[in-house]
Amino acid sequence: MTPDTPRSGIRREIFSYSDEERKARHEAIRVDIARRLRNACIHLGDEEFATLIDRIVNVQLKGERGPWKKPS
Repeated sequence: MTPDTPRSGIRREIFSYSDEERKARHEAIRVDIARRLRNACIHLGDEEFATLIDRIVNVQLKGERGPWKKPS
């Protein structure tokens, strides 16, 4: 597919988040993952658990960026 096709323009428009949207998405993912993993990770302290959740959230968000988006 060539870069000037309408479809490529749609992708950029859908996936270009503002800073506020990006922060809101990050927090929503963080809360959801923390809720699901808390019972499975009770052996971790609060600090270790927060570090784990942040790593998982970063991997999730990196996967959502896709190849057409520059790393932030």
